[in-house]
Amino acid sequence: MPRALTAPRRRRTTVESRRLLFQEACSIVAFEYPERLELDTLARRLATSPRQLQRAFDEAGQTTFRAYLRAVRMERADEL
Repeated sequence: MPRALTAPRRRRTTVESRRLLFQEACSIVAFEYPERLELDTLARRLATSPRQLQRAFDEAGQTTFRAYLRAVRMERADEL
């Protein structure tokens, strides 16, 4: 199969760094979910770009930042 048609392979270090970035972001969301959280602000706090944080949520979490934040808030609301 021509290289252009195959799925891009990720380096192990890229996958690991995005997984760690996702985990760090999730930790912040878990504690600060009632506050106004924005992707840009969270990326700045994690010393990364908004695009890299988007990729971390997409690849490591199979979700988006907004969807994840909404799910956490809904889960906490259900607990109350």
